[in-house]
Amino acid sequence: MHKVLAPNGYLNYKQDAMIKQYTRFTLNAYFTFSFLLFSFLLNAQFGENSRHDNISGKLRTYSILNAPEKVYLHTDKDVYSNGETIWFKTYLVDGVSHKKSGKSGVVYVDLLNQKDSVLAHRKLFSEGIGASGDIEIDPYTNQGIYRLRAYTQFMLNESDPVLFEKPIFISNTQLQDEAPEAENGISDISENDIDTNQQQLSARFFPEGGDMVGGLLNYLGFEIKDAQGNGISKEGDIVEGDGTIVSYFKSHEFGLGVFNFVPEARKQYFAVIEHEGVKQKFALPVALENGHTLHVKNKGDHLVIRASSTAKKGLEGVFLVGHLRGDVFFEHHIKGPSSRFEYIYKLSTERLSDGVAHFTLFSGNGEPLCERLVFVDNPDNDAVLNITTSKDNLGYRSPVDVNLEILNGEKERLEGELSLSVFQMNHALAPEQAPTNIKTWLLLNSDVGGTIENPGYFFEDDSGYRKRLLDALMLTHGWRRFAWKEFLLDSVDRVARFSPEKGIMINGKATAYNNAYQPMVTEVQLTFPEKGVYQENQPTDAKGKFSFGPFFFQDTIAAVVENMVNKEGSTIFVDPSRETVVSVATSKSKRDDFAKFKRVSRIVKSNATAPEIDFNLDPKVTRLKEVKVIGEQKSLKQLVDEQIDEITTLYSEPSNRIFVDSVRDFAHQSAIDLLRLVPGVSVAGAYPNETVQIRGPGSINSSGSPLFLFDGAPVSLGFIQFLRASEVLFVDVLKDNDASLFGVRGANGVIAFYGDRTLNLPVEVEQSPGWTNVKVPGFYKGREFYSPDYSVEKPEHKDLDYRTTLHWEPKILLNGEDEASLRLFTGDTAGEYLITVEGMTTEGQPVFQMSKIEVDGYNTWE
Repeated sequence: MHKVLAPNGYLNYKQDAMIKQYTRFTLNAYFTFSFLLFSFLLNAQFGENSRHDNISGKLRTYSILNAPEKVYLHTDKDVYSNGETIWFKTYLVDGVSHKKSGKSGVVYVDLLNQKDSVLAHRKLFSEGIGASGDIEIDPYTNQGIYRLRAYTQFMLNESDPVLFEKPIFISNTQLQDEAPEAENGISDISENDIDTNQQQLSARFFPEGGDMVGGLLNYLGFEIKDAQGNGISKEGDIVEGDGTIVSYFKSHEFGLGVFNFVPEARKQYFAVIEHEGVKQKFALPVALENGHTLHVKNKGDHLVIRASSTAKKGLEGVFLVGHLRGDVFFEHHIKGPSSRFEYIYKLSTERLSDGVAHFTLFSGNGEPLCERLVFVDNPDNDAVLNITTSKDNLGYRSPVDVNLEILNGEKERLEGELSLSVFQMNHALAPEQAPTNIKTWLLLNSDVGGTIENPGYFFEDDSGYRKRLLDALMLTHGWRRFAWKEFLLDSVDRVARFSPEKGIMINGKATAYNNAYQPMVTEVQLTFPEKGVYQENQPTDAKGKFSFGPFFFQDTIAAVVENMVNKEGSTIFVDPSRETVVSVATSKSKRDDFAKFKRVSRIVKSNATAPEIDFNLDPKVTRLKEVKVIGEQKSLKQLVDEQIDEITTLYSEPSNRIFVDSVRDFAHQSAIDLLRLVPGVSVAGAYPNETVQIRGPGSINSSGSPLFLFDGAPVSLGFIQFLRASEVLFVDVLKDNDASLFGVRGANGVIAFYGDRTLNLPVEVEQSPGWTNVKVPGFYKGREFYSPDYSVEKPEHKDLDYRTTLHWEPKILLNGEDEASLRLFTGDTAGEYLITVEGMTTEGQPVFQMSKIEVDGYNTWE
């Protein structure tokens, strides 16, 4: 700034003051603008960082506090006869670390038929990493394919629970070579029922990262299936609309494959496949003009991650995060002019656990732009299970010593827990039909929805071909544990509907007498009068609720809960002990079921003597002469099954059925509230003004009310609106064709309520003012597997030994220093036997191994 001089040579102070004022204003404006600009940039930066920190923070909260649980079930074999016993071991682990779960201590195992009816239910206390149990197959069980399902109650909090399920085959020894019964949905299948028209193919294409982007190199995973849903190997061309070929592709095992090309934006491309002389054309997704791609190349010991963009701002401000089952192992803010349109990073897998890694590219405002699954399989991190046997070729009733150890990459022994089974080879499904093992389930199937066909194929060897095929599998499957949109909207922080169970709980509510809507704040007392009196007092909460436990007992015992303050003026409700079970549909084709039946039907005849032999050999069983049974106590399920068909004669099967005692807190709900659990049924309003609609094409109009029945008689909506859930035994919902028998009256569907006194069932609850007496079932007490010791002569050894399962050992502990050893004896049947061992290390590494022994009958042990 130059000073202005007056004519006399002196400074004009008035003018100088004006200049100084202007200068101060200019400097203030400059600093103010600079501060605002800095604040804007800082806030923008802080906003981006806070949103990205929110993503990372939620993942860490998820992995530490809200991690899911996983359950796996190891059975003694895959194929059974009616009358045999299913021996099993459950493994319950944390869904992120795969170590012992710190949440639940209770595991459930169900045996289901093809109609999803529960034939057997086991409630087990999980001590350590799992629990063992057994299910005796009813002698009159129809032949067919059944499913075992294992889960914890805490797992039912997920909107789409991934419960472990395993198919098993049960042969009917009375039928031998006859066709299986129709009840299991198999006997009506024959070769003629299978559509052999192979011309109609299905093909699906999955751009890596989510979208195709014009002008960039795009990778696409794809799968091609025939008319029966089987993946097949085919080749074809990628063409433009005028038929110009721009790329070529070929599928391999399971119809999987990957190809790449550079598409033009907004241009339609097609995949052309020729099959049996007929060309089929499939449209590919249209490439975006502006977008992002995320490419990951799996090199085994490292991953090469490449993010690209054609958007105006490119990759500026985007955030890349990688997690493995929710555990964050990589996060990076992409910045700088050198990474504006392309970012490449080499990530070592040395410290990563094996399993499905999930990479996501987020925008500056936290919106997911691209996603990519990659399977991490680092051989250096694997735990190897070794099985050694004293002999491979054995005679009848020969001893077999089995030694087990788990080694890490440094050949050091590891601690862990294992389960072992030795059974005849023909009682195992073929490898391509075997559903899964503990390694494939925990590392692969459980995180992508349990829909992988023959997952063991991808782990049979360490070849590059199988790894590339596994990567193609990752491109065609999505992450199942959570969706980002719900995850970032705090839904993962919601209060869980089902708390982790640590043991047996006795929950309930105290209310005013004859008014279930008026809770009572009081003191209640729990008493177990049997096997030594146990008493415990506690106050109810503000809603009148109480909760005693957790307890551990294995028998059904009586319990009394009473109000200690105001007995005459109160009612005590105790929640039912039966657990809520979510029906999870299993995708199967008739062809798959038929193929499995054809595979195992050859051994039906050989199974005929198995239950008899198992029965004779067990010295703890005393066999009685056959007598005519005049009467026996029946289970509640048997009583329900016998009577339920008699009272639902108007229709064969409902679309949905809800047993009220399988609904949590049903005692405090209305009857209409039960329908909120049924898919396709809409409930609006609050008690006693609730309304119901059955959605779907079968409804004449969207506002039509369904037909209501109570104990088989038509009733009005008003009658149902005042009905309490505690007055109902079960509810049937009939939709579309299932309601056709009711004609026009059932055009909008039928909802049939059956009262709590509909069936003639034993009384489990005795209730009076101020107290309630209930029967509380305990945990299932598993039986011990009997394996004969032929080194000591015993009377029962005179019987022939045709056991199909030679040995079952559900709990083998490894201390990390010594091998685990056990001895078993062969029987009187020659042939190959399979040794299967599964388990977990204490650090959360699943292990699986198989070995074989052969019984030739010549080297009989002395």
